Amino acid sequence: MPRLREMCETSFGINVFGYLTSIQSQGVLARTLVQVLREQGVPVAITDVAPDFGGTGQDQSVCLTGTDEASSQPHPISVFCFTPTDTETFLERNPRLADRDRITAVVVALEHHVLRPEFLPALEAVDLVLTLSDFITDAVSAGVPGSTCVPFRQAIPSRDVEKVERSRWGVQDRDVLFVNAFDTLSDSCRKNPLALVRAFAEAFPDRDDVALLMKIGHLGDDADLGGQAVTAVAEAAADPRVRVVQESLEYSEVLGLFASADVVVSLHRSEGLGLTLMEAMSVGTATVATRFSGNLDFMTAENSALVECELVPVRTPYPAYQYLVDRDVWAEPSHEDAVRWLRRLADEPDLRARLGDAGRADMETLRESVMGGDVVEGIKRALRSDVVWTHRDQSALKRLARPHGRLRLGVLRHRAAVAVKGVLEPQSQRRSRG
Repeated sequence: MPRLREMCETSFGINVFGYLTSIQSQGVLARTLVQVLREQGVPVAITDVAPDFGGTGQDQSVCLTGTDEASSQPHPISVFCFTPTDTETFLERNPRLADRDRITAVVVALEHHVLRPEFLPALEAVDLVLTLSDFITDAVSAGVPGSTCVPFRQAIPSRDVEKVERSRWGVQDRDVLFVNAFDTLSDSCRKNPLALVRAFAEAFPDRDDVALLMKIGHLGDDADLGGQAVTAVAEAAADPRVRVVQESLEYSEVLGLFASADVVVSLHRSEGLGLTLMEAMSVGTATVATRFSGNLDFMTAENSALVECELVPVRTPYPAYQYLVDRDVWAEPSHEDAVRWLRRLADEPDLRARLGDAGRADMETLRESVMGGDVVEGIKRALRSDVVWTHRDQSALKRLARPHGRLRLGVLRHRAAVAVKGVLEPQSQRRSRG
């Protein structure tokens, strides 16, 4: 039996690289993986990576900022909790990580069924693809035939959440508060805030007991990324009931904001998962979302208000999605149905309570399944099959890490990090595990 395969069976453990202290969605996914592994008693080494787009140290629930345990890859499996392109960049900067013979996996969040060409090198080079929803599994299976997908379903780990005082946002306690949260770096056209602003205006032309709070990340960048968020904010500027929040929040505050809302709304055109909706449901807040894409893995007519839609060709000025224009489809949520649901939820507190309770109960059930180690069993099951071992090509990962065949600064950086880690690791492990 090859040595690596034997290690996977006798010394199963995982090295996790990710934005482990960032509140961005990729950070949340990485923390979930670490928590699952620890819950299941799986040996895990972790490295917190600072994202190029900023934002680190905002949630230290699984490790301290800058923790570096995984660089020496002490375990036979390495998981990169980045987008495929970020994984490629990370390996280019740290090419020595591709030199050791390890089973490699990438956690994939995709918002479209057609894979962007720049995703293919990383997806083809790794041994396993951890997928967050059936929507993503279908996309990877179609775009990279022969890939081995392992379901990595998500849940929001249990934690105490304190509601954020509404007065912080200038919202009165009596108001029915609708909340929408997104980042323009994820394509404001896909997130579709303009549809929400227009639905809110039509649903409540003259009511003064409703409010809409839009938590928008990187609004200043949106003009160069598509501009729909900028347009939505401008269109809502004359409505005093609409609040726009741009400040950076700790993850606990994000959950507290959702808990203080009456309804969290997403009239998205496509979602790989819909993490914001999952977060809102986990704190017992009623949710409204488009009836399309990854969110349908956990949203049903019993626990959510699902807005009808029609599928239309992808049209967006977002630079990263230009390959998808007219090559893929996404949803156009029904304006009329969105207006209907906003009015119903504003008028029917019992409906809000029922959906909120059902959503929280379903998220608790999902959490038990996820924390029960489904992804661990999925990885072990994949590695017991001959498929992974027959098709794996370690040289593909090396080519990904050294596309030009020369040593990079990342080699020196990696060696220095390993040396420093050898000195600091005992203290780091003690502190990160509390």
